[in-house]
Amino acid sequence: MVVGILIALQVNNWNEGHNLRKKEINFYKVIESELAETNIELIRKINSLEENLRNVITARNLLIMKVNSTDSLKHYIPQNL
Repeated sequence: MVVGILIALQVNNWNEGHNLRKKEINFYKVIESELAETNIELIRKINSLEENLRNVITARNLLIMKVNSTDSLKHYIPQNL
């Protein structure tokens, strides 16, 4: 009788450990997915900022060259400024 109880406890412990490991793996998969999404978002933001920087530099260069047409400057100034 005692041996049966010990075996049942051991099986129960194994099942709990197995279930915890499944949850842990799931947790890591969620983190990996969220990090991938964040990485994509950061790359998009960096690309946008780089484009804005190029446009600001171009606009500055046009101002330095004393270009009189403000219409040509509007093309290079980021819309979100």
